Amino acid sequence: MSVNDEDRPLLSNFRGFNARFRIEPPPHQPSRPSWSCGVCGEEWPCAPAQEHLRAELRGTRLAMLMWTHLEHYALDAGPGPLSGAFDRFIRWTRP
Repeated sequence: MSVNDEDRPLLSNFRGFNARFRIEPPPHQPSRPSWSCGVCGEEWPCAPAQEHLRAELRGTRLAMLMWTHLEHYALDAGPGPLSGAFDRFIRWTRP
């Protein structure tokens, strides 16, 4: 039995997640559904957004936040392969 993406809760929906991971939003925000930066037009998270996020969060907290963004990106992208999405959203968060 397979589970539809719509049936699975996003990480940010779990009780207390947002309260523990509240950060100052980066000036370079994603423009959805394209997920390009609203300021510089690069793929989000662009270099300035990554720098800001690294300064605010480290390690697992940063990876968890970016995993949530990856889930939203996947929902916006729709069915099909998401080549490069892991590198774009998660890999850069690890040393």
